[in-house]
Amino acid sequence: MKVEKWHGAGNDFVVVDGRDGRVPPDWERWTRAACERRRGIGADGVLVLEKHASGLDFRMHYRNADGGEAEMCGNGGRVLAAFATTRGMGSPDGPRGTIVRFLSRWGEHEALVRELGDGLYDVTLTLPDVPAPEALDLDAPWGRISALLVRAGVPHLVVDRAHTPAATLDRVEIVPWGHALRNHTRLGVPGANVDFVERGSDGVIAVRTYERGVEGETLACGTGATATASAAARWGWGSSPVRLRTRGGDLLTVTFEGADGALRDVRLQGPAARVFATDY
Repeated sequence: MKVEKWHGAGNDFVVVDGRDGRVPPDWERWTRAACERRRGIGADGVLVLEKHASGLDFRMHYRNADGGEAEMCGNGGRVLAAFATTRGMGSPDGPRGTIVRFLSRWGEHEALVRELGDGLYDVTLTLPDVPAPEALDLDAPWGRISALLVRAGVPHLVVDRAHTPAATLDRVEIVPWGHALRNHTRLGVPGANVDFVERGSDGVIAVRTYERGVEGETLACGTGATATASAAARWGWGSSPVRLRTRGGDLLTVTFEGADGALRDVRLQGPAARVFATDY
């Protein structure tokens, strides 16, 4: 089966065109094997482009590295939109690029894909409305904290680095702290992704994300960036557009309209890149 390796701001994926039906009989098992970084291709998750019959270009099928299907992946949606354009999908939009429309488990999306050359793309993805954050007081490994739970397609617990013992964001012990908070009883059985964030003097917000399903830190997280933008609006850190620096060093930008704490007309913009193609 032919697969491609892509990344969105360092958030990496195995990408499959599943429209011909020649796909593994057990996606969960295949995903775990493909995402294994020493015995497989290595990735944070698997993206499958599937047929869709309602006038949209495709349906997005996404699985985390542990094999479980997730409602949404922001960088994955941007990557799959760019991948779709390489398959001749979408509608030209003049000099702006190509528009593709697709369905995820979260809802309908539109992406503007602009090819920059050498396998690099700039992709702006629309997202459904994001509800107002929920303030939570809960026990962290270092003591009691206040954080925000944001449901940006998938749940994210956003934690201000200043509310941790770490002097800088680089010193956050993201694996033990993220793992403990990801499984906190206040978050229910599915748990949540955990974003540790810090606002820089230039207004750019640095983000480090512990992702459930990966059970570790990823170099970027699109829904985490969106959740952080929601938290930033709540905390008065700035208004749209919110610029965010990922762990991998790339910039993601979230624009939105706000009302009663909720985000509407949400757009996530950033880089996507094709790494290689192979048979697997």
